[in-house]
Amino acid sequence: MREISKIIVLAKSIDGGTGTFVESLLKLAKLPEKGTLIKTLVLEKPQHRLLSKAANNFHFFKTQGKYPQNYTLSLSNIVGFLKEISWINKQIGEFEPDVLLGVGVHANLLLMVHKKILRRNTPAVLTTHIELNKTLTKKSSPLLKNILTKIITFFYNQADINVCVSRKASTSLKTNFKLKKSPKVIYNGIKTPTKVKSIPLNTKAPVFITVTRLTTQKAIETLIDAFKIFSEKVPSGRLLIVGDGPEKTKLIKYAKNLHLEKKIQFTGWVSNVNHYLARANIFTLSSTREGLPYALLEAMSQGKPIISTNAPTGPSEILDNGKYGLLIPVGNIQKFGKAMIRLGTNKKLYQKMSRLSQQRSSDFSENKMLEGYEKVFLNL
Repeated sequence: MREISKIIVLAKSIDGGTGTFVESLLKLAKLPEKGTLIKTLVLEKPQHRLLSKAANNFHFFKTQGKYPQNYTLSLSNIVGFLKEISWINKQIGEFEPDVLLGVGVHANLLLMVHKKILRRNTPAVLTTHIELNKTLTKKSSPLLKNILTKIITFFYNQADINVCVSRKASTSLKTNFKLKKSPKVIYNGIKTPTKVKSIPLNTKAPVFITVTRLTTQKAIETLIDAFKIFSEKVPSGRLLIVGDGPEKTKLIKYAKNLHLEKKIQFTGWVSNVNHYLARANIFTLSSTREGLPYALLEAMSQGKPIISTNAPTGPSEILDNGKYGLLIPVGNIQKFGKAMIRLGTNKKLYQKMSRLSQQRSSDFSENKMLEGYEKVFLNL
């Protein structure tokens, strides 16, 4: 079996979990017996993320600006897409990779359009990190969704391998986009700490935390509303919102209008999330859509009890349908608030869920993830 020596990884951005995923993949190149070279192409340079030393071979198409939260069919977007293909073609021509790997629908389509137009034989691996059908519904008009669905169906069926980060995402992708083969499932993985210091729960002043991009998908208003319910029961509780994004100013104003500005701290972008996790008791996730969220896994590895919406597609698989954390219907503010009260005022339940979180996180190791991708590359 021939060793894979050169891989190009293409991602739209490397903020949030996508960046964690890409930086983990780079560790394949560190294995001394492999001799693998990985060149990472990113369409947009992050404004905040501090790249690890392993990421010094990143190449960026854009140096500023942000891609919009919604999809639109416009002349400027089409021209931009063609410019991206031209840039990618140049990078691939210089590097001559053995494998192309796309991260997310935008990158996947760019690689496949490039491959089909230029008739390249380089194997392509497309990775999907979200429930794509629901994402298209939320982010595009019905007409554009119909067009994109047909485009995705055609090009994803031309890929050598499709990979999804959860079983539900795999089933959804195959069903909604009429794939001939079921996508392979490789869970996201994290490097779990060897020692975790348990944080005692002060039932009179528990600290909740979320770590996320501040976008509409993350539904932080739902979390703030639920926290208001909690604070009416336990006035000294606090909420840490760690992260940045286009919704930040709006959310700060929203919290102020609810008279919660002294109880909610917006930290902005931070390079050391563990510093804030160490101060918090309970991790919360309020998203309407997810893939297999890294923030949830990282919090569990630190022994944080979890309250999460049952967002498609990852939280229910991570939490095993509620065995390892409290699952709440998406958008149900009352149930979210009651879950915060239940977990934030019950020391026995808190301790139990803390142990279960850390136990479950070991099932999502970075090594397992890297072994999965290594097998995919070699089997090509």
